[in-house]
Amino acid sequence: MDKIIVVNGSPERMERLQLSLHKVGCEAISAEHVLDVLDILQNTEVRGVVMDLSMPGTKGWSMLRNLRTAGIALPIVALVGADTSYDRNLLLSMACKAGASLAVPAHTHCAQVAEWMRDSLSGGDPSLSVVSCDAVEVTHHEDNPWVFQCVRKEHVPEVVA
Repeated sequence: MDKIIVVNGSPERMERLQLSLHKVGCEAISAEHVLDVLDILQNTEVRGVVMDLSMPGTKGWSMLRNLRTAGIALPIVALVGADTSYDRNLLLSMACKAGASLAVPAHTHCAQVAEWMRDSLSGGDPSLSVVSCDAVEVTHHEDNPWVFQCVRKEHVPEVVA
């Protein structure tokens, strides 16, 4: 069974995500805080991460970027909370550019999140998420215009000064 780290501040949502992941053949490993992710990654072989970016304490946004800059190339589904001071599409796009393989609104049904993670593990390329924003094209998911995904560009030429 593939192990997936789940980081979410809501115990009810955490339980629903765990159950949904189990139904698609994954074992969910709970992390109460984003900093727990690093500890789990050092001690356990995991295949992916489902992360609420609006976690208290160290922000999920910082952790997302830190995971990618550390060279961790796991599929990451980012759950982006509603922030009325920002455009939701902009936040979803920013999550992909920060390193998420897929960014979805935080209220997305847990079963759908689990299916996307399963699909990513079975045929997705975890290297689609790259650190350089210049090498990532953010597109709408083909089945849902409210979901954004990263697509690796074919080639990004280096700029020589």
